[in-house]
Amino acid sequence: MRPIAVPLAALFLLAVVAPVAAAPGSAASTVAAPAATGMYRAVRFERRPLPATERIPATKGYHHYVKLDQAVVTLRADGKFVASFRYWHHHLKDGAPVPKSPMLTETHRGTWSERGGRVTFTPDRKGKQRTAPIAGMLADGMLRVNYTVQGATGPRALRLDLARDGSW
Repeated sequence: MRPIAVPLAALFLLAVVAPVAAAPGSAASTVAAPAATGMYRAVRFERRPLPATERIPATKGYHHYVKLDQAVVTLRADGKFVASFRYWHHHLKDGAPVPKSPMLTETHRGTWSERGGRVTFTPDRKGKQRTAPIAGMLADGMLRVNYTVQGATGPRALRLDLARDGSW
């Protein structure tokens, strides 16, 4: 079993729950917008404040339990991004209690561009694995990233809301 990364792999959600479709249109520019640069911290996952829990159906009788503690995305002026996550993940039999376990961390890097408030993230390739670009919207100091994961019952849309950190 391959691990699941939360949001943004969530920007970058990987593996057992892999990105299905987030490929944006070709309108994205290749130059990062200076006004969009900065650090963004997750404030909500699936419209709930962090830490937030989500259960995603897996195979019959099992589900993925994901608890997102923190997500931080830094958009640099050179068009590069870094997205870091702290989370828990378990593949559980339905009805089973969530076991105690250490928190997981994951970092993703790549390039980003912005045009008209639409942000396109293109994660770096990991070995032979290529991750589809992920789209987000930037407005009023908030970055909203919607992405699709493949669950047992088909595609499922998830949402991560990040607020600009003024201390960056």
